[in-house]
Amino acid sequence: MSARVLARTDITIRRGRDSARALSPPMAGSADMELDNRSGDYWIENAASPLFGKILPGRQVRIRMGMMEREFGEGEFGEGEFGDWESEEGNGIYNVFKGFLDEPPQDSSIEAQSTGLPCLGTLSWLRGKKISTPLYENIRVDQALAVILDLVGAPVDTTIGLWDVGLWDVALWGSGGWPSEARVLNVAATTLLYWWLDDVDAFDAAVQLLNTEGPWAAIYEDDEGRIVFEGRHYRLLTERCTTPQATFRAGVAGDTEPLYRSLKYMPRLRDVINVCEITVNQREEQALGVVWSLGATITLGSNESRSYRAKASDPFKDAVTPVPGVDYMVTSGSLSTVSLDRNSGQSCTITLIAGAGGAVVTGLQLRAKPLTITGTYVVTNSIDTTASQAKYGQRKYPHDIWPEISYLTAQDLANGIVGIYQEPKAAVNLLLQSATYERLVQQLERQISDRVRIIDPMMAMDAEFFIEAVAHNAKGVGLLETNFTCEKAVDFSIGVWDVGLWDVAVWGF
Repeated sequence: MSARVLARTDITIRRGRDSARALSPPMAGSADMELDNRSGDYWIENAASPLFGKILPGRQVRIRMGMMEREFGEGEFGEGEFGDWESEEGNGIYNVFKGFLDEPPQDSSIEAQSTGLPCLGTLSWLRGKKISTPLYENIRVDQALAVILDLVGAPVDTTIGLWDVGLWDVALWGSGGWPSEARVLNVAATTLLYWWLDDVDAFDAAVQLLNTEGPWAAIYEDDEGRIVFEGRHYRLLTERCTTPQATFRAGVAGDTEPLYRSLKYMPRLRDVINVCEITVNQREEQALGVVWSLGATITLGSNESRSYRAKASDPFKDAVTPVPGVDYMVTSGSLSTVSLDRNSGQSCTITLIAGAGGAVVTGLQLRAKPLTITGTYVVTNSIDTTASQAKYGQRKYPHDIWPEISYLTAQDLANGIVGIYQEPKAAVNLLLQSATYERLVQQLERQISDRVRIIDPMMAMDAEFFIEAVAHNAKGVGLLETNFTCEKAVDFSIGVWDVGLWDVAVWGF
């Protein structure tokens, strides 16, 4: 399809955090372009089109960019210089976006004859999907995220669209379940004592888990559309986060480092956090008892099946499939089956199937072991932030954290947040243009969470930053603008312990 992408409008791609701050929520990525539709292939009403019935919201879209040897001169392009890339007629091919088609606008006017291709990133698949889970005990944040992805499901790669070889390639894909290769979940540092969901939006649940993992944790889409989770220790222990992967500078031609087109500096004085209060619930398992009752008579016809959602006020475990004479009474006819869809969580579904003669049922109830709150505590940072409060005023941590964590975990989390953010952490928007081979390589190879060095002599700045968001803007053929949104890196002396004296595990924070 690359030959049909219209150069009169830019191709725009964006993914990463909603803003530069590492505590900002993840953002569902987006992409947009305009396709030449003089062939009529993309008219939704065109039954003669090879894509008829297939241009639908939710179809997968992949966008790739190729670097051609002839654009850079003899000897500047070579195999092995690009990492994970595919070769097609001398081109190095990079993935730059993979997501889902949104609703495509169509314009049949003589001067347009085009179809828009607005796309959403893979994180958008979580929005609007209500999910419920069993109760989990002592589950890490990354394991809980895996549960969410398993319940939500997502498309797989089944090609149904057209394909072409060129600078920009776009392919439409089919739908199915969420494959393991479409996620990269690194080990989290936070363990949840109890965790469950009951009719909760999957995206909101993922954001809450991210907040509970703490500063420097990240959820984002990579350039292959995979959902990536990084725990709060990832940037402390991973080479691409501890060592600058590139140096960008303002300077004169001839400098060895890639030059940036412009830099916008944001001091972020208003984004200070010097008070962090975290509510922690203490729960205890209770004896088996009634956690829900219907309170109505049920009349079923012959072989009729009916389900009831039993929702308790507290999460529960070890629910008992209703027992006749104890959890319900059959006053007429018979039941052939009584079943539960799960035995823990905050709700479950009870299904009754009547016998051939129907049934009248009274007194239906559910027994389980509830986990009731026996204490609620507000944990406040113990790090002294009075100097910060005197300079910037009292500024509280604003995000929602899962309350079923240990007191010590909450204390470490509160201290970690204010320890990093009680002083401003500057952010920058760095704009690069593909005027040189070296610059284009950096535009396509740099990833979210990469550590980079930025030098600006005019601002007297020589500092290291983490990339938090990436935005590409292709202006016709041959010019790519890339904006890296970055937050200043702050280094801490954090102890590491293993079998030897100092090794590979973080303790504290």
